[in-house]
Amino acid sequence: KWIVTTLLIAPFFHVDAADLPKKLQAGVWDVSVNSDVLSQPVSYKMCIDSSTALQDKVIQSGSTASGACTKNERHISGTQVIVDSVCTVGASQVTSHAVATLDSKSFKIELKSHNEPAIRDKTDSTVTQTGTWTGKCPSDMKPGDLKLPNGAKFQIGGGS
Repeated sequence: KWIVTTLLIAPFFHVDAADLPKKLQAGVWDVSVNSDVLSQPVSYKMCIDSSTALQDKVIQSGSTASGACTKNERHISGTQVIVDSVCTVGASQVTSHAVATLDSKSFKIELKSHNEPAIRDKTDSTVTQTGTWTGKCPSDMKPGDLKLPNGAKFQIGGGS
């Protein structure tokens, strides 16, 4: 359910790996997602390698740009990637501003959205995702694995 919620309120934040100021460190990352539309923060562990496709997926947070956007502007300022977009999600126009601050061992993505009309009874929403590199991937995880605190594991896309 939280993945669907994140997709709805974090529309179309897309950064190409080539745009990243620095590559993310290969290994396991502790990731936390906080939002004013979630009843509680969501956390998980993710194993990544140096694959640019996989790193794109980490930074995209499960969302991708699509033809439903009339504006999708990105620019880099130092260690930040800033994205402003206007997209259609269902019957709503979603205007969003995202700032991703990245270095090789941590990232923070803050996305503020305005939805007209409201999505899931929210006109304005904020999502903050943070990630911290914690070391090598454990033997029970391979690149692309996402592991929830309850032990459930998902594969979001191959690494090498």
